[in-house]
Amino acid sequence: MDYANYNQLYYFFKTAQAGSLTGAAKELSITQPTLSIKIKTLERKLRLQLFRRGKNGVSLTPEGLRIFESCENVFPLMEEALSHLTEKKAPQNPMIHIGTSFSVVPEEILRIKRILAAKMPGAVVGIASYSWEDLRQKLERRQIEIAICDSDLAPEPSSLYIRRRLSRTPVYFVAAKSLKKKLPPFPQSLRECPLLLRAPGNPIRVQVEKFMKSLGASPKVHVEVEDPELIRAMALEGDGIVAINPLSIRKELAEKTLVKLHTRPVGIYSDAWLIAPKNPVGGSLVSSAIEDCLKSEKKLKTLQEMPPKR
Repeated sequence: MDYANYNQLYYFFKTAQAGSLTGAAKELSITQPTLSIKIKTLERKLRLQLFRRGKNGVSLTPEGLRIFESCENVFPLMEEALSHLTEKKAPQNPMIHIGTSFSVVPEEILRIKRILAAKMPGAVVGIASYSWEDLRQKLERRQIEIAICDSDLAPEPSSLYIRRRLSRTPVYFVAAKSLKKKLPPFPQSLRECPLLLRAPGNPIRVQVEKFMKSLGASPKVHVEVEDPELIRAMALEGDGIVAINPLSIRKELAEKTLVKLHTRPVGIYSDAWLIAPKNPVGGSLVSSAIEDCLKSEKKLKTLQEMPPKR
């Protein structure tokens, strides 16, 4: 049998981490065509397709992911050992990368950050927001340890990921106070006034469209925007009605610059999900911290509005 050698597996490992042949070749100080040949040679030896090739780079197949997880148990230790042999470095604090979708309210992110800080004192927490597709790719390529998002974005096979819905918050239709004065009572106002909607496919957008259908009406879309700060600003300008998580506009509701069009929930909700690889790159310490996050969130919480902090 023609066995794969250490170098071939290491090239595969670095390519999987980089998510592209170009990025991995640059890090390995070899040319991209040379790296491509080595990866194809490894796939031929193993008789497996390890990567899916696409315009935006490469992603692991299920077979490739299994081999990558085995490599994770070897190469990081080897790199660490070589690092200690070649130069003495001051011990670094562990780093946890959290990716979030744009529409998750800060309260959810801060709750998880507090739990991680308690479990891993001194850890550096990096937080960045991404589109749904980028967030899914970051998870698949193990470039983040935790994703906090508004829907279940776990890549396939989903059995390799921890998936937990943390909370559910009723969503309300709101408008600028000056605009509400001109509107008919709810829900007739939804038929007559333009709506500020999230991008197609957004969970709240999907629920709004379903709610409008139950009223026998189609939404009059004024604008589609995913950025929660921008949609809040446009609502304040009186550009239209928006369906929004009230936790993200507590100050505006308290100051009555934005007002609700109805007092009771209408069956539209904003969810917060935690998704994480079962075997994170950070190892057992990060895995234990994630478990602590889940233990503290055993029951699905329905978040209600609270007065803004003074």
